[in-house]
Order: sequence, then C-alpha cells, then structure tokens
Amino acid sequence: MSERAAFAIVVVVSIVAALPVLWSPYPIAQDLPAHVETAAQLAALWQGDGDASARLVAHTPPWPNSLPTALLAGALVVVVPSADDPVAAGLTAGRAVFAVGVMLWPIALALLARRLGRTALLGLIALPTAFDLAFSYGFFHFTVGKPLFALTLACAVDVARGVRPRALLALCMVALFHTHLLLFVVAVPLSAAAIALFTPPDMRRWPHTLALVVGCAPGAWWLATHQGARGTSTFAPVPEALASLWANLGDLGPGHADVIPWALCACAAMVLVVSARDARVGDRRALLFSVGAGASVLAFAILGPIRTPAASVVAERFTAVGVGLLACALPTAVVGRARAGVVVVLGAIAALSTAAEHNARFAHFQNDEMGAFTALVAEVPRGGVIATHYAAAPLSPNGRHNALWHWPKLTALRGAITDDTFALRDTCVVVTKPGAWPAHPLLSRGFSAGGLRSFTHVLQWGEDRRADRAARDGQLERVGTAGKWTLWRVQPTPAQ
Repeated sequence: MSERAAFAIVVVVSIVAALPVLWSPYPIAQDLPAHVETAAQLAALWQGDGDASARLVAHTPPWPNSLPTALLAGALVVVVPSADDPVAAGLTAGRAVFAVGVMLWPIALALLARRLGRTALLGLIALPTAFDLAFSYGFFHFTVGKPLFALTLACAVDVARGVRPRALLALCMVALFHTHLLLFVVAVPLSAAAIALFTPPDMRRWPHTLALVVGCAPGAWWLATHQGARGTSTFAPVPEALASLWANLGDLGPGHADVIPWALCACAAMVLVVSARDARVGDRRALLFSVGAGASVLAFAILGPIRTPAASVVAERFTAVGVGLLACALPTAVVGRARAGVVVVLGAIAALSTAAEHNARFAHFQNDEMGAFTALVAEVPRGGVIATHYAAAPLSPNGRHNALWHWPKLTALRGAITDDTFALRDTCVVVTKPGAWPAHPLLSRGFSAGGLRSFTHVLQWGEDRRADRAARDGQLERVGTAGKWTLWRVQPTPAQ
C-alpha cells in the first residue's frame, strides 16, 4: 500500500468518526455552548452592538485561546443574520469548528508519523485519542489546537532538515499561542528538541532557533505582562493520577462501548509492528524524538498540575496527546498490502463503532433531556436578561461531567444575556465590564419578586415546585418547554 493511499484512508476514516459531532443537534461536549456564546459576544462587538459594548470588552491580540473563537465569530457574522433559526445556525457553526478539530487530530498525527519515517496508518492507531477527556469536556480551543500542535512539531522537524522555510515554524508557533496557551507552552521545548535532533551536522542550528524564538515572542510578551488570578497550583497524588488514566482517555459515557475502538486499534497496532516487512527501528533520532516527546507529555499528564490559578483540568487533558505521540514511535517500516488491509479494516470498524456509539448517546441526550431546545431559546427576545436555574445537578446519564450546564448560554445568539458567562473570567478573550453583569438571584433569594426583579426570563432545567408556586402567584408565566427545560417569563410587578 502506498503512503498516499494510506494517508487518504486516514482522512476518510477520521471524517467518518467525527460525523456525529457535526450532524447531532446537541453533542455532549460540556463547554461547547459556552464557547459559542463567547463567539457570539465577540461578533456582536465587531458589529457595533450597543448592548454588547455596554457590558463587554474584547482583548486585543496577542491573547491566548482566542483564534478559534475569532474564527467562529467570523462564521457567526456570516450565517446567523440570514438564518431562519439563528440559534440553531450558530450552534451548527460551533459544532462544525469543533468537529474539524476532532477530525484533524488523527490526520495531523499521520503527517507527523510520516515526518518521522513511519507509516501514515499510525493515524488510524491513534484515532481513539481524538475522543478523550478534552472532547467530553468540550474544551473547544484545546480540541482545535491539538492538530495544530502536531503540525507544529512536524514543521519543526522539516525546518531542522531544511525542507521548510523557517518563517513557517514561527507562524505555527504564533498560531498555536493564539489557539491554546498550554499546547503552546508544551510545544516550545519539543520544537527546540526537534531542532537539536534533526539539524544535519553541516547546517547551523541558530537560524532555526531564531525562528522558534520569533514565533514565541507573543507568548513571552503575554506571560511577562499578564497578571493572572491569584491562587496555588494543585497536584494529584500519582496513584490517583494513574487510576484516572482510562477515564481521561476513553471512559466518556455509560457502559463499555468506549473500549471497543481502543481494543480494535490495539490489535491493528500489533499487526503493524509484528507483520511489517523489514521491520526496524529506522532513524534513531526519530525514535528518540517520538518516544521522548510522548513519554514527557504523558509524564506531565500524570504528575500535574491538575489545577493552576487560571485554569483547571490542566494536565489531565494531555493524556491523549502523550499517547498519540507515542503511537508515532511504533517501529513500522514497510507493511505488506494484505496486512495493511487488515489494519485498515480494523481502523474502519473502530471509526464506525465510535460514530455509532456517539450517535446513539447524542440521540438519547436529545430525546430525553434537550428536545427542541434551540426553538425554545428562539422565544427569548433580543435584549432579554435570563436567570438560569438547575433544579438538580446539570448531569446527564448519557455522558460525563456537567453535560447540561452551559446550554442556556446559547441565548447570546438572540442578543440576550444570562447570569453566567465565560466573560466573567479574566482569561477569556471577551470580558465583562465592572458591574455590568447581573448576579444570580435564585441561590440566595429563591423565586421571590425581589430576586427576579433584574431579569426578564428564567430558563430552568428539571422540575421545581417553587417555580410552579411562583407561577400561581403571578410572578412567572410559562413560555414553553423543551425536553426537561422550561422557559418562564418574569411578570412585571409594582416594584418594577
């Protein structure tokens, strides 16, 4: 099998595995709706929306974790104004960008494997690492940044060998910084190691190093000038971190369906390694780089920190990245066509299994809990101020983490705001102006008229007798329901 055919197969299989993220109305990716909200806020600021500019301000570049949001905001500017259902259209744009990040990770690893003298079929072996903890948490920037991280390392190898212009490495580093700060920080020493290992003896290393330094300049400036939140870093005990490895890699939903693609890809890896003709280590520098990079990233995932002053779930999200890099170290040289076909079949079944499992869970999530949620949000008027209320923990039996937490933030696509937003975090590319955002009224004051006075609507998940009582007392009026969601309109009172 030619490497061109192998790479084409990796592309097709990766697309198949990521399709449910694109076509399912409500994929289970916890933070995804919140990132759509941030993009909608940024788009509103770009368009000169007076309500948005009164409450929000956007950070100017260089700013980490901003590029995917800016790309999505640009898409929202195009698709939302002309859409019959702007909420559904905006969410579709968010799903599309997220799905592209999921799809490109195995493809980027296939390209990196080729740079290291391995077969592109290793992208199939690494396919399950696209559906990891970062995927289930809906870490938008990290998921989109993973492929760019692998491409940056491949570019560093090419630049060191003199087959790519040095400016390309600088450009990759700048783009990676603006995509995700953590991936950028990890890529810097790995790119430096690639330059040290792969620069031929008759070439000077300092021009490559200078290109890397130039690419790191925005990140260095930001790290030197940004005053982050106060706090301390938290490290998990090593036994606890080791016990969480599978949960961070593949334990994304109920049952044992997540095991199937991992088992199939493990069998494919064995076929590649054992049956390869002329099996050899190959370029020892490539082996040292791939093993060293994968092992160091995996060690970081295990040792931590798991929380820093500005972010949580820090090291755990690198578990799949480390395993994906280690897959590029498998000693495969020339693989026979028949056995390559076995690998392709196993990889294709793994992709179909992944797609079927996600499609089934997403469908249950829609039918059991979400319903026509975008249509319900479309009932929110422009300029609405929404109080969110969870009658129970925003958990779902169809997924992990707080799968229902951020969906009310899609009201931003209607020009409305909720009492919870990522813009309240100073690390977000869009931040709130002091005193311009409403406080949550329900935790401390219940459904009292005083607690609801600052809001036009309440978006509630689950059943709560207090809301029903407030409706009977004339404080709330039911607008509609979708799945387990209820939208209430706050009724005017004399105090208002």
